[in-house]
Amino acid sequence: MRVRDAWPLLCPADDGSDEATYWLFDDARTSWATVEYVPGRDAYETEQYGPRRLWDEVAAAYRDWHAAGSPPRSAHRISINPSRQSIGTG
Repeated sequence: MRVRDAWPLLCPADDGSDEATYWLFDDARTSWATVEYVPGRDAYETEQYGPRRLWDEVAAAYRDWHAAGSPPRSAHRISINPSRQSIGTG
């Protein structure tokens, strides 16, 4: 939810290696980021392009989630009514 107006695409390798490329695109189609997943590695190659630094946004959201104690999905609530939508913890 922190990286708004963006959408993911996961592309698994077709060679049986369990490797994958994770793409993230912004809705304006001006920025993208990729992460190359390789099983067993602790660090992944990343690349980003465009005016939005999408992977930087993802990394900042991850750091904030981790600093908050890595709360599970069940700790978040979504409220929707005709005039407003919100996401919070509680």
